[in-house]
Amino acid sequence: MDLRGHGKSSTENDLNLSIETMCNDVLAVVKALYGDSPPAIVLVGHSMGGSVAVHVAAKKALPSVAGLVVIDVVEGTAMASLIHMQKLLSNRMQHFLSVEKAIEWSVKGGSLRNIDSARVSIPSTLKYDDSRKCYVHRARLEETEQYWRGWYEGLSEKFLSCPVPKLLLLAGTDRLDRYVTIQMPLRVNARSWLFMSSLSQFMLHTRSQL
Repeated sequence: MDLRGHGKSSTENDLNLSIETMCNDVLAVVKALYGDSPPAIVLVGHSMGGSVAVHVAAKKALPSVAGLVVIDVVEGTAMASLIHMQKLLSNRMQHFLSVEKAIEWSVKGGSLRNIDSARVSIPSTLKYDDSRKCYVHRARLEETEQYWRGWYEGLSEKFLSCPVPKLLLLAGTDRLDRYVTIQMPLRVNARSWLFMSSLSQFMLHTRSQL
C-alpha cells in the first residue's frame, strides 16, 4: 500500500507522518479489505515502511500477522542519519521536466545505483505540477521532521520482541546495529530468521532461544 503522502494515496493531512497515524492507516486498510476476519498476513516494509511494519506487528492489533519482513532499515544507522536529512533533502533537485529525467538524476546523484530499480521506484514518488509544468516530489519530507525520531526510536527492541517469524534484509553486515547484533542470538527464537545480503554473498542465520 502507498502510505499517506506517498504514491497515489491522498488524505486530508498528508504531512501527518507520525508513526501512530501511519500504523492506524495500515490497520484501517486491512479492516476495509477484510473486515473483522483478515487472513494470515505477512507485513513487508522498506526503509520508513519497514519501521511502520515493525510498529504494526509490535502493537499486536492485527492478530492474523503471520510474518514480518523488514528491508534496509535498522535503528542505529537510521537514527545516526537523521542529523543529515535536512541537508540531503535541501540538496536534492526539486523539479524535473520528465519522469525519465528524475530517474536519471536519482542514479547520477547516487540515491539509487541501478537504473532498472529507479524506473520501478521513482515514478510513484513524483507528481505533475500544472502551475510549474514539471514533475515535483510527491512527499514533502522536509516538512515532517517532527516525526522522524518516532519512526526509528526503539525500533530494534520492537523488531526483536515481535512474536512472529521475521526476516531482516540489509545491504551488508555493516548496516546491522550493535543492539541487534548482541540481542539477536538471545532473543530470536527458532521460528525466526535473520537474513542479510551483501553484493557478493548471502548469509542466512537461525538462532535458538537460550
